[in-house]
Amino acid sequence: MEKKEIEFIGIASQYKSEESFAWDVSKEDFIKITGREPNQNDKGIYIKDTYRVFPEMLYKEDSKYKIKIYIEKL
Repeated sequence: MEKKEIEFIGIASQYKSEESFAWDVSKEDFIKITGREPNQNDKGIYIKDTYRVFPEMLYKEDSKYKIKIYIEKL
């Protein structure tokens, strides 16, 4: 079983839809989470110099995952 631990600081994005939610993160955290450079479509809409990360960017669709979320207010 592949195990991956990711820690990042994110702001709950004002982006909302019925299917998903997002976090606005720094460029460095975006790269750490996704493994790639962000493009124009990844830019945060409401918070300057951030990039949106959606939950589905954390895993592959065709696999089963155990996800643990720890929330700490900074």
